Amino acid sequence: YQRRVHGEQQFRQPLAATGGWGAPSPQSSEYWGSAPQPITVKSDDPRLKQEMQNLEKENQKLREQLKNLKTDVSQLMTTISSQQGDVAFAEYAHFLRRRTELESWLREKKAFYGASLGCDFKALDLNKLRNEFTDYKSNERSKRLHDSRELSTMAHELRLRKCKDPVEIQDIDRLWTDLEMAEHTYEEVLKDEYTRRKVVKRHKTEFSEEANRLLEWCRMQKTNLEVLEDPDQIQEFCASLSNTTTQMENNFEVLCEMAEALLPDKDTENSLVEVSEVWLNLQIFAHEKLRTTLLEIHQKSKLEDDVRAFSGYSRRVRYFLDEVEKLLNLPSDDESMEVVRPALNLCHELQQDFGPHQLITDHLSDFTLRMECLRDNFTVLKRCVLSKLTFMSRHLSILNATYSRQREFDDSVKKGAD
Repeated sequence: YQRRVHGEQQFRQPLAATGGWGAPSPQSSEYWGSAPQPITVKSDDPRLKQEMQNLEKENQKLREQLKNLKTDVSQLMTTISSQQGDVAFAEYAHFLRRRTELESWLREKKAFYGASLGCDFKALDLNKLRNEFTDYKSNERSKRLHDSRELSTMAHELRLRKCKDPVEIQDIDRLWTDLEMAEHTYEEVLKDEYTRRKVVKRHKTEFSEEANRLLEWCRMQKTNLEVLEDPDQIQEFCASLSNTTTQMENNFEVLCEMAEALLPDKDTENSLVEVSEVWLNLQIFAHEKLRTTLLEIHQKSKLEDDVRAFSGYSRRVRYFLDEVEKLLNLPSDDESMEVVRPALNLCHELQQDFGPHQLITDHLSDFTLRMECLRDNFTVLKRCVLSKLTFMSRHLSILNATYSRQREFDDSVKKGAD
């Protein structure tokens, strides 16, 4: 009985130990244990002999069961081996980990470079971005490309070893294609930004040259006017400056159109304000210089006193010419008309000049009073113009409206000067 129990334990223990990597093979003797040995008992006891025969039958039955179990286990192991091939689980897990890591990196880089279309590169360091992209292509991207080739080799080997688990890498190839497109887009955006900056730099250079040219011209004109002392030269200079106003306004309009592509830009706005200030300062200085010169001449000439002293002379001359015309129109015959016609024509010419003469005398008689009245108004206007010249806009329509208001101002100044 003890030998029977011992035989059953030897039979069951190997079955409980199966199922792990590195376990004994089902075909080995270590896996199933040693075969039961025949029991030999030397005794004449009939009861014991009968017991031994029963054990022998049961032993034979257990041997048949063991043989069948060996066959079933061998078939099961063959099936498992055919399903997994010759690939260990740890090796396949390593492949999955590397594939997942590479997919995560590709998706991350694709999202990063794909977002370049929505970025504003105007305030960024373009050289730094280009160097970072070059380093990325030389180091990180090159390493990941090498990993991708190794992963492709691993997938090929797993397929050759008849691995039944999925080892496809089509997603990796598609992600590489998407990343290359995103990188190309990013590189094109950097090139476009570099080209844009070159164009802006060239436009800024052209704008600065034009602005400096206008500034130098205005400052040179002011310097020339400052050294003039002769009244006739001053009047001639101011008249020439007035004639160039239209051309200068056209130059300023061209300058504003050049600045349109550069705005908003603080340096460009400051340059436009500076040019406008210098130009307005030149006009104001010329107006003050001419006004002071004319007042000095007017006071020294005593012309206003003389005009007031002879204020009634022009009316008496007009009355005299009217009487002469009536007298010369009295003759009715042709011969008399031929005689008086030259004198009558001269009388008509003098009558036509009377209107401008009367206007000049009226203006000269109160010239000093009008200049004194305009002095305070001009001082206030000068202070407002120079202190409020800060308005800038990038819209050409608003600039045109500004020019319209400036033309209205010029017209008002001309009316005030008259």
